[in-house]
Amino acid sequence: MRESDERAPDGAVPDSVLPDGVLPDGPSPADTGATSDPARRPPLGPVDASMSLINELLNRPLDPGYAAAARRRARGERAGAAQRVVIGLLAVALGVLVGVAITNLRVPAAASAQAREELVHRIDAANADAAGREARIARLRGEVDALGARAASETGEDPSAAVAVLGIQAGSVAMTGPGLQVTLDDAPDATVADPEQAQRGGAFAPGRIVARDVQAVVNALWESGAEAIAINGQRLTSTSAIRHAGQAILVNYRPLTRPYVITALGPPTLQSRFADGPGGAYLAELSSAYNAVTGTEAFAAADRRQVPAGPALSLRYARPDGQPAATQTTPNGTSNGTPNGTGPTPGGKETTS
Repeated sequence: MRESDERAPDGAVPDSVLPDGVLPDGPSPADTGATSDPARRPPLGPVDASMSLINELLNRPLDPGYAAAARRRARGERAGAAQRVVIGLLAVALGVLVGVAITNLRVPAAASAQAREELVHRIDAANADAAGREARIARLRGEVDALGARAASETGEDPSAAVAVLGIQAGSVAMTGPGLQVTLDDAPDATVADPEQAQRGGAFAPGRIVARDVQAVVNALWESGAEAIAINGQRLTSTSAIRHAGQAILVNYRPLTRPYVITALGPPTLQSRFADGPGGAYLAELSSAYNAVTGTEAFAAADRRQVPAGPALSLRYARPDGQPAATQTTPNGTSNGTPNGTGPTPGGKETTS
């Protein structure tokens, strides 16, 4: 290095050649208040209390913790082994907590699915038991008919004609003949917005066939002259009920599956009278306003369409006015009464609710 470079003007010695521990002449940065650290920079003027947030942002734009970390990084310092271990343990603990939380959230769904499967199994078992009881009732009816025929042959009296008429009126015998078949089904775009709400029996979605739609069609068929009606194989009698449980339609307390096929036996004029009456207007409204699937089909006696026999009959006893009603029992030994909401239909025939 040349001598001209080693000396500053006016004989001052440059800072680069001063011995260690010797400071240059003149005021130091601490004396003048100057500082290179923005976080320690003095305010530019009087501090306004209403401007404290803005002054804080201007005077300390960087959080002290970030500034300290930046200085350590600039000096090449790194986190010690103890800090790395602590950070690793915290990360593992956080991962375990997240996993446990996710598992706990999934447990109620699994438990709900298991409870639903158990409920479905119980319903299937109850339906199978009911079907077995109905088969036993049909077998006992056959035995009763055989005993009646034998008694008639022994006494010489034949009450079969009167019994047949009463059986038709009570719905205890199967029937065939001409009639009309009406089909109802949900609209193609009928969906449930909330499936869980549907399972709990929530509001019906637009476009779905509900119990009162089936009731209206059945009552219109009775008014048009129908003599026997069955819905999806369930015969309607004077004690039958059409109602809903949640999103399901029940007939004779048995759930039905869509589509809902209503088979009605009656005179040849049944179709025209139904189409020209309130039944035809109701089907047209279901189709146009709610996009529901509806259809009618007339059939002749040669088609052998059958309306099955109804459920078990309940005995009724006549009594003078003012006397209490006799206790009535069904074949399974339970007390029986007319279902709520039933009543007479047009012509005094079978009723629905």
